[in-house]
Amino acid sequence: MQVLIAYPFKSEIRDRHQLIYSPELVQDELSLRVAIRQHRPHVIIVGNNSVVSETLELWRTIMGNDIKLTLIRRGSSLSRIHVDRARQLNINVLNTLSVNSRFVAEYMIENLHLPNDGTCSTIGIIGSGAIGSRIAYRLCRAKHKVYVYSPSLTNPDESVQSKIRKRKGIDFSDINISMTAEQAVTNATHVVLAIDADQVKNVKEQLSKEFFQIIPNGARLVSVTEFCVFAQGALDILIERVRQGQISALLDSHAFDISTIKDPPTQLETVSAAMKVSGCGEAMDQAALVVLANVVLEQSFKSPLPFFIDSSRKNEEITVIGAGIMGLVTAFFLSGSGYKVTIIDEHNRPNPQNEFNQLEISCRGTTLDGCDARHASITETIPHAVFYRIDSLRKYPLDHGGWKIIPDQYHNRERVWIERFSELAGYPELVVNLFNQFVSNINRCGIELWERIFQLYPELVQHTIKNRRIIRVCSSLTSLNVVSTFQKKYHKNDDNLQILSHSQVLEKIPGLILQDGDAGGIEVPGFTVNHLKLCQNMIELLENNPNVKFKWSTQVRSIDDISSSKIILASSLNTLDSPLLDNVSLAVQGVLGCWIKIPNVHSIKNGFKIAEKEPIGVINVTPSYDEQHLYVTGAFAFCGHRGIVQSPHLTQLIELFRSTTRCYLPDEMEASESEILPTRFCIRPMTPDGMPVIAQLTPENKKQQVYFVGGTNAGGFVESPVLATILLDLIQGSTSNTNLCHVYRSLRIDRNTLLFN
Repeated sequence: MQVLIAYPFKSEIRDRHQLIYSPELVQDELSLRVAIRQHRPHVIIVGNNSVVSETLELWRTIMGNDIKLTLIRRGSSLSRIHVDRARQLNINVLNTLSVNSRFVAEYMIENLHLPNDGTCSTIGIIGSGAIGSRIAYRLCRAKHKVYVYSPSLTNPDESVQSKIRKRKGIDFSDINISMTAEQAVTNATHVVLAIDADQVKNVKEQLSKEFFQIIPNGARLVSVTEFCVFAQGALDILIERVRQGQISALLDSHAFDISTIKDPPTQLETVSAAMKVSGCGEAMDQAALVVLANVVLEQSFKSPLPFFIDSSRKNEEITVIGAGIMGLVTAFFLSGSGYKVTIIDEHNRPNPQNEFNQLEISCRGTTLDGCDARHASITETIPHAVFYRIDSLRKYPLDHGGWKIIPDQYHNRERVWIERFSELAGYPELVVNLFNQFVSNINRCGIELWERIFQLYPELVQHTIKNRRIIRVCSSLTSLNVVSTFQKKYHKNDDNLQILSHSQVLEKIPGLILQDGDAGGIEVPGFTVNHLKLCQNMIELLENNPNVKFKWSTQVRSIDDISSSKIILASSLNTLDSPLLDNVSLAVQGVLGCWIKIPNVHSIKNGFKIAEKEPIGVINVTPSYDEQHLYVTGAFAFCGHRGIVQSPHLTQLIELFRSTTRCYLPDEMEASESEILPTRFCIRPMTPDGMPVIAQLTPENKKQQVYFVGGTNAGGFVESPVLATILLDLIQGSTSNTNLCHVYRSLRIDRNTLLFN
């Protein structure tokens, strides 16, 4: 896949040799056409470039009708791209919608020059997109009078309007909705124009001359709206009023717009600075590269199975540190491709006949300390940094569902992780709009790879899988509506989602208690697996491979003790003391989860999930392979790198987890009391942005190549074959021909959201 970037990126583009970077093309469409002829790109990333129909037609003609073409706009506005013609030519047009909003909103508030003496101002905001809504929320909280106009908010049906306001985050009585743009600014001391030009479809929706005439004298206007939104002559009215000193104004738009203003008055501020705010460019760069990674996963991700063995690799030795699922799958892929692999783990070899001490508390990672159950679904371990968790790591479990169990103060390395998590929780334009889609695509590819592995190596799946669909149970109609909307966003039509009524859920899950008669569920594709048995099968398969050697009960103190030329660290929360891992240990920290094993009183056969309140989150319930027991998992508690933190707050979390489980499975919980099966824990690695990590690290001796690979939360299972595929490609010398380099670029440890000050 050939990729052309025709716009200057703010941040350094990693592995730049694997794409064509021509930032000078941003203002030169003729040169862009020359570059298309020369490089024949499958993907073009543009900024505010003009891309007219002639350019699109040339691109399609050169590439032919059967090639998938994608145009990615690094930014929101598509006004300079002939989208209709692109659609006719079957050219996919994508953008990084509203990623800049957080920065632009701050920029606009700063340039409103609001009084800092506590005086209440009257703010008229035109536009309720991501920027306008952020400004309305901020200024409302600051006790200013806020009036918002947007066509989407003028629905006379109050219930519809309320839903829209809630979705936009402005459902507050102190934010007033105006029925016209003029009404919003009639008494304004400050005016904000934050209109999405793509939403203005006709002349009637443009800002009129009358609008600018009605703005009160002395008002301050700040606009980041493209000039095409202004009706003919409207901009002239605005400029003349500034010239006469009636109002002050800052107009911020792209350079082409600014150049159309002839002989501007000295009092008028005209700039292209909103996108140059510190951090904005870097966020938009990362967003554009994540969109590119999504395109690769959706269009051209290829399974490495069956493996191709290159005879030149037969003497190359690779050491994998960590025998959790990530390490085992990585070793499986490497050995299958002809490498000699040594797997080192500090723990004893797992023995399914001799289950661990039920009362033992240990920190052996998600695989060895987790229960014998995993779910693989499209939306498994979607990034957790969402708005309702913005303060979760500063609150205790019984304090509105917090994740905090550490009774004392966080230390500095924990604090920067928590601050980044909270920052991203308030940044849905990046996390929800882009990262969620990326992780769901990784999950989809992971499920497909697991199915391929099971097809080629049936011995791995023996006595491990019972369910080929997963039921998501919702305890109320409201919950069902939210969950089904969310699931539909990430599934395709042929995924065959099935909405289940209250009675249908109970028919599939006997003994489950759902108090609300409107409760129901949604059945989604995926599978449940008895995870420890799968790992045992994989260990036995690898032990029978003469190119694989295990070293159990062996702790690695230093990578200098390892002689192989390549080392892969596949233990996300490892104790290896090396400066190489400073960034890894900062980016990947531990979140504790609870699990219990209870009798399967009602012989439940289907694996299911229950959407619950924080800090329980989602409860996963999975039958054991013999259907004698149920494994129940859930809850979130941040523990950094401390391991299991014994505190009263952990005790509260355990009781909350057990009481919540008892509400849904009372008979099973009652039967479990006689067996005295305690709640157990596993520590799940998590990044603040919710995406997995692949890192190529440089040791001081520079004689070895050191890599780190890790999934996030409990997603290590479903993500592991995809990460192993990318790592294998990286070790073999990734090129743009494999396309995986474009996915790796968004998973690197030095991506923007994992850079900490």
